[in-house]
Amino acid sequence: MGYTHYWEQPLWGPKDQAGYEKVLLAVEEIVERHKDLLRYESNSDEPPEVSLARIRFNGIEDDGHETFLFVPGRVTFTFCKTARKPYDRAVCEVLAVLAYECPSLEVTSDGLGDDELDGAWPEALQAVHQEYGAPLEVANGRLVRKAV
Repeated sequence: MGYTHYWEQPLWGPKDQAGYEKVLLAVEEIVERHKDLLRYESNSDEPPEVSLARIRFNGIEDDGHETFLFVPGRVTFTFCKTARKPYDRAVCEVLAVLAYECPSLEVTSDGLGDDELDGAWPEALQAVHQEYGAPLEVANGRLVRKAV
């Protein structure tokens, strides 16, 4: 099956939409920080997309796997297999800031264990906390806002 991140938007509402709009600048910064690793599609020269309509990117050539696609308000369960390739860190960071700002977004991952984090998650959570003041933790295998 492969190393995979999962997310679900079961009850997308006004607070989620406001959180999404608020977090777009942070997502643009994340994508810019990882620009040497990301493209719209792995076999494309087109840059990643960060917009009100969607966030979409993949790794480059053989360093890409499945395209990360987040569409706000799409009430569905979806996933992105990264196979721990270099763009995995960008996927983790984007999911982390989204989980922090969008209250009904549920993020799980093969790398989120209650006792141990795997893949790019340790570095991603640390970066998101330091860069954006978004303290997160894992509870019952899900990414949640840390009680402060």
